[in-house]
Amino acid sequence: MTEQTNQKKDEHSAQDGAESLIVDEINADSTVPEIVQWIRDGIEEERTGSDITRVVMDLPPVRRIPGNKNLDAIQQILNEYAIKLPLEVVNAITHGQSDEFTFSAPSREKYLRPRTVLINTAPEVSTLMISGEEPVDGLPGYAEAHYDFTVKSGKIFSDGSIDFREINMFPQASEGQLLLRIFAPTEGVAGTDVYGWRIVPVPGEPVRIAFGDNITTSKNYDEEEKRDYLDVIAAKPGIIVTDFGGNPPRVENIQEISIQNRIELEDIDFSTGNISGDGGELRCTADVAVKGDVRGRFAVLIEGMLEVKGTVEGEVVDASGEVIAHFIRSCIRSGRFIESVAATHAKLTAAEYIKITREFTHCHLRSPEVVFEGSGGQPVLCGSARIYTEQFRLENGEIRNCIEIILGEKLIKQLQDLDKSNQRLEALIASEETHLKTRAQTFAKKLQLTHSLLPDNLKKVVLGLKKFGSAILSETITLEDASEKIAKLQNSLGPEFNVILDQLKRMIRIQATRQEKLAKQEELIKQREALIEELQKMRVYIRGKLTPKGQVIIRCGESEKKFLGDDRGDTTLDLVIGYDPLQGQLIEMEKWEEEEESDN
Repeated sequence: MTEQTNQKKDEHSAQDGAESLIVDEINADSTVPEIVQWIRDGIEEERTGSDITRVVMDLPPVRRIPGNKNLDAIQQILNEYAIKLPLEVVNAITHGQSDEFTFSAPSREKYLRPRTVLINTAPEVSTLMISGEEPVDGLPGYAEAHYDFTVKSGKIFSDGSIDFREINMFPQASEGQLLLRIFAPTEGVAGTDVYGWRIVPVPGEPVRIAFGDNITTSKNYDEEEKRDYLDVIAAKPGIIVTDFGGNPPRVENIQEISIQNRIELEDIDFSTGNISGDGGELRCTADVAVKGDVRGRFAVLIEGMLEVKGTVEGEVVDASGEVIAHFIRSCIRSGRFIESVAATHAKLTAAEYIKITREFTHCHLRSPEVVFEGSGGQPVLCGSARIYTEQFRLENGEIRNCIEIILGEKLIKQLQDLDKSNQRLEALIASEETHLKTRAQTFAKKLQLTHSLLPDNLKKVVLGLKKFGSAILSETITLEDASEKIAKLQNSLGPEFNVILDQLKRMIRIQATRQEKLAKQEELIKQREALIEELQKMRVYIRGKLTPKGQVIIRCGESEKKFLGDDRGDTTLDLVIGYDPLQGQLIEMEKWEEEEESDN
């Protein structure tokens, strides 16, 4: 109960004690205080908690009490509730009218709902009822899930890894993906007691979900719901880890949500839970560490790095980050680099580099840099490989079969495309220059004709236009200035000069097209110079042993160099091969050591 309500009830009790009236019967001789007390004695109350939301009182029959006494008594009662009778009700009761009167009484606080007063003066009823407004309790908060939480999220071990054998699929998120929308509870609507004071509603309970790693939030307002909501968003791509607190996987049971960017598996194969997606694919938006092997004829698509302690034998492995494995027998693409101890029957593509330290055979490699370096004094065993690269380094290698190195294939193709584009531009520029000369000749003829037809006082204008045309042809005036000048001349010269001005405008358009193509050609020349510089930096470093059946074939464009094994025994190779793009030839550099010194 509010403080104001308690205060009013105390005043009410004090008044009751002060009067100390015992009224049994009410008649025309009864005083107003006696009538008031008689009405009070019959009060019936309805409550919401400790707050009074309705009171009902009997009134003396109008026929037994004069109208003015009845009115005074009713008004005194209503004064205790801070209610004033409307004038029309006053007049009706004064004249002893028997009827039911209903009106609204404002609350004592702004924005609270009003009370309802009912006065019935009918002889058989004669009641007074004051009704407040019960509070409307707030609505609880709730969450909407925007990801598939119906699957198990995996058991998390103490070391942070996840056992995915118990799940149906990877619950995964991309960066910026909406995971949950959590609506705030409402405060509810305050009620009004019979005295006009506030009844505080019970606010709704909020949703309590803890946010773990890689989660961000955004607060917004829903106009339709008329409440705030919180968007829960994945800050990074990864696995959605949801804690339901041991309850069934329902949105109302979510206790914590996080994004894990690294998961650990024993093996990846068809027995590692049902983790394959459509078409025999395993998709994962996190770094994946595999303690064992990747086996099975399906694709592994990783938005992150892949580290495999054992063997990679999947059909296709595609990772946006680096791939580090012990042994590879698969098709692997990496958005960064690939490092492995050994590879056989493998097709490897990396955006940065590929590095193998012990053995590679029957491989197809493509990367800007390919490095084979023996470790622990052991040579790298090499054979049957085709390598597309721009920088190749083989140190302490043993070449047993044919190694084919295609150097700078992409750069050579870009250079060829640039040269073709430049040739097309040259032809177009030559065509524009021919067109410009033809237009200049036409302009000269128009000048002569106009000069012969004009009076002497206008012949000087023709000479000025001739100089103007020469400036356009020699490019001693910018095309912007030339266009502005022609616009002014059109306003100042007569129609007899329109033909000449039209020829000048055509010359400007041709010159503009020509200059645009010249600018494109200049850009192509810059690109070609940059490509030439990249081609000049290409190198093949080979230091190692060439067995009798070993071969090294290096190709770049139309140029080729071969190094064959000797049937009499092993051959030692110490090569540095470069490329001269101006001559289109592979060239042998002086020595490995000198090349390394120049690099430093």
